Amino acid sequence: MKKISLCEKIFIILVIALCGLTAFCALIGAQLVRQSVTPVETRTLEPTVCLENFEDEILTFKFIGEEWVQGRSTIMFYTSHQTVKVEADGKVIYERKPVNSIFGHSPGSAWNHVTVPAKTRELIVTIDAVYEDAVINTNIEFTVGAGSWMILERIRSGFAHSLVCLLIIMIGICLITYYLITRAVRSNLRELLYLGIFALLLGWWGFGETELAQIIITNRVLASFTAFLAIGAMGPSSILFARYFFKTNDKIFFYTVMTYSILIMVVPTVLQILNIVDFREISIVIQSTILAGLAYWLYALTVHFRRGTERYKGVVNMIGLGILTVAVGIDFIAYYTDRTSANRTGKFGFLIYIILLGAETLHHSVKNLEEHHQLEFYREMATTDALTGCLNRNAYEHALAELGNPDEYAVATFDLNNLKHCNDTYGHATGDEYIMRASRIMRDVIGKYGKLYRTGGDEFVALLPRVSLRRLQTIQQKVATDELFDIGDVPIGELGCACGYAKYDSSKDKTLEDTVKRADANMYETKKMMKDHKVIE
Repeated sequence: MKKISLCEKIFIILVIALCGLTAFCALIGAQLVRQSVTPVETRTLEPTVCLENFEDEILTFKFIGEEWVQGRSTIMFYTSHQTVKVEADGKVIYERKPVNSIFGHSPGSAWNHVTVPAKTRELIVTIDAVYEDAVINTNIEFTVGAGSWMILERIRSGFAHSLVCLLIIMIGICLITYYLITRAVRSNLRELLYLGIFALLLGWWGFGETELAQIIITNRVLASFTAFLAIGAMGPSSILFARYFFKTNDKIFFYTVMTYSILIMVVPTVLQILNIVDFREISIVIQSTILAGLAYWLYALTVHFRRGTERYKGVVNMIGLGILTVAVGIDFIAYYTDRTSANRTGKFGFLIYIILLGAETLHHSVKNLEEHHQLEFYREMATTDALTGCLNRNAYEHALAELGNPDEYAVATFDLNNLKHCNDTYGHATGDEYIMRASRIMRDVIGKYGKLYRTGGDEFVALLPRVSLRRLQTIQQKVATDELFDIGDVPIGELGCACGYAKYDSSKDKTLEDTVKRADANMYETKKMMKDHKVIE
């Protein structure tokens, strides 16, 4: 059975965590449903008088003669980016005002739940548009009942949308994490990164508009600010994903839509921070980055079909993109007609699309990883000596060819003593053990100072950047220690390793190969001195 890699283990843990979160949220949802089976009495409240001042964009709702008693003491209604004031018998009991900050002037879209004093005879709700030429939604529904239960009911009714957004966010986190893990093994899967970023942005944008977020995130101005930032960043991330996923090589169209998307993301943000214009006032411009991303996506898909390869990949994207386009289109229409139902359909459309696209992207990423591992295996086979595990002569010659400035480089060369005698007397198995033992000694001595290459049967070369002469002398002395070569029945003293070294000298060497030759000469002198003390010639 094939061993599961660390990458696969971590990804499996993430998927299990995602499933656990989903189950946990589902249990909460079930609990909310059970709690709402026996609701407290609530009803829709019709205003006695509705005054419309379209010139000043002001709506006034009056409720006269209503008895506000326990169990029906809270009124709840939804407003979108508008100033709200509630008065009970002439006294202001609730107010949402514009703020003057970098997050915008608007108090933000929100559910207003107002506790009304008992026995209030006249309740007046005034809604004032924040922006000039704004169109106020006159179809505001007022609900009266127990405040805590109405809040719980709003959370329950929008629970499915909240759950889908949280799932999209978690999928985005999983994709980004998977990319970071696979990047550690040098796998080029940037489409995973940008798809994950796109999922995070869309998930956050969608979650910010859910009933759950509107109730638990009390700073609606900041929530609106970050939502528009997410919309602005969705365009560039979707363009980058399409470019890497479909491997398009165009430049003109890519840089055109990318530049447009970045400008639309940056310029409105600067205008917002400088308090010149709010995101909400130019929301249609910011949302155009999504259309720019969609245009490039369609272009990349067309190029992919013309290329005629991996048609299944193109078909999956075409189906998913069609579902997403219809769903987002419905949301755009809802955004400008009925804000309370906006940004709902797109969540489900994107969830379907992300499942289709994520599965296809992960399939290709796994395939690329397998090809990468195979390529690394064959590259290692081509550059590694099978017997010793050291780099081989091919790797050595490649290193010399790729070497830039040889200054500060030193070279150490090694040659085993009496290898032929060892093979003839004790057998080739002992000779191989001798070579392997010697290579381990050399690597242990060289350590982190450089790389060791086996360039011949019993010949080794080490390329050592920035190594002092004292270190080279220490390497020579350690390798020459006879006791290290205690191999089988071979007497200590018959085996050993001669080492020579030299540092690159521009006055003597034209290339590092000249340095190697000087190190070889030094090594042969050492070898001769060692043999003068041996009985084996």
